[in-house]
Amino acid sequence: MKSPVWILFKAEFKRRWGLIPIIGIFVIGAMAAISFILMSIIPRGPIDIVKSLQFLLFVFSVPLIVIFFGTDLIAADIYDGWLRSILLQPVKRHHYLSARLFSSLGFTAVGITIAVLSVLATIPFQHKLYAPFDTEEFVVVCIGALGQAYVYLSILATLSCWLKGFMNVAVLVGWWIGGGLLYQYVSSKYWDSAVLTIAKEFIFPSGFVDAVSAFSVDYFPVSEFLWGIANATGWLAVAYWSMNKIQIDRSFE
Repeated sequence: MKSPVWILFKAEFKRRWGLIPIIGIFVIGAMAAISFILMSIIPRGPIDIVKSLQFLLFVFSVPLIVIFFGTDLIAADIYDGWLRSILLQPVKRHHYLSARLFSSLGFTAVGITIAVLSVLATIPFQHKLYAPFDTEEFVVVCIGALGQAYVYLSILATLSCWLKGFMNVAVLVGWWIGGGLLYQYVSSKYWDSAVLTIAKEFIFPSGFVDAVSAFSVDYFPVSEFLWGIANATGWLAVAYWSMNKIQIDRSFE
């Protein structure tokens, strides 16, 4: 017997995959390629392709893709009655949330792949000097980008359980803007507080970002990746808790 999560995952993928998502993904990929070309205009020695991809993915492509597929992630299905109709079947709430998150992560993975391929496709047409391509670092960057995207999607799912429409994205964007300053303030002001030191890593999750930044030929950032997994697990738990607490019969109006 097939898992309810797998059945819902395929249904979610078919339901959400259409012309608009395809256009959105390729537009974001084209924007990443154009950004890479613009970054390469001013020669500053050999161009490090992997470092350029790291910057474009974490600063540009991943946030855009997550916003594109994470807006109204849960609230839309509550508002139009889709979630209620699903739960009339032998399906649990956590099955629905898992399928919803994994389908969104699948779209995000496709978007990241298109962005990376779009950037790499421009290289033969640019007569530039490039640094040696580090395959291991490239794999670490791609895995880190996907992991950070999953953290963002878990946060958006949590917010969308309580907020209607694009408000979950609006709150997350505000979180990104103000989070860096607040993170630095907590780190400097309360550096000796064990509780806040751990709490800020979950409130402002950056484990996968730190892991990719810390990677080098002589050091594989195991502890940073574990922090990233802890970030994702913590926010996933909050998303499941929120999913079990909300009233699916209520209207947002």
